[in-house]
Amino acid sequence: MHEIPTQAVTSEEQSLPSQPPQIGGWLIVIAVGLVTSLIQNLNQLPQLLGALGGPIWARLTTPSSPLYHPYWKTAIIYAAITGCFYVAMNVFTLILFFGRRRLFPKLTVALIPSIFILSLAGYYFVGLIPGVADRPAHVSNGHFLIIKFVALHVWIPYLLVSKRVKQTFVF
Repeated sequence: MHEIPTQAVTSEEQSLPSQPPQIGGWLIVIAVGLVTSLIQNLNQLPQLLGALGGPIWARLTTPSSPLYHPYWKTAIIYAAITGCFYVAMNVFTLILFFGRRRLFPKLTVALIPSIFILSLAGYYFVGLIPGVADRPAHVSNGHFLIIKFVALHVWIPYLLVSKRVKQTFVF
């Protein structure tokens, strides 16, 4: 005959620990942003590191060159160091994110303003070079910084107060 489940079985099923929710909702936007930024950072890194030596470095940092400016050395070295930092942190946060590690939201809340400040400092260093500061690309980078500034005011509170974030990043 058919067995009818007893109350004990039902209670046992209810006491099993529930699985944390999968990555979904607004966290999908974060996932896409992390992957996209890794691709962008990896594409920019060879250019940044390539400027540290060879003909580009010589043209921009040799006093007799027509493109010379004393701030080029600082700007190039700073861009290379921050570019490496961005890639390293991007890979690390992706590992934490997809591993649903508890450290992810905390680290990201610290990294978002840090990366903004590093980007702002890089923008400032490059802006000290008159030949660069006058270009439309530099103005566009300024607009991009404004967008980053707005975004940090959206994502930091989300990571700090979202129930989904608290429930998802539990390992």
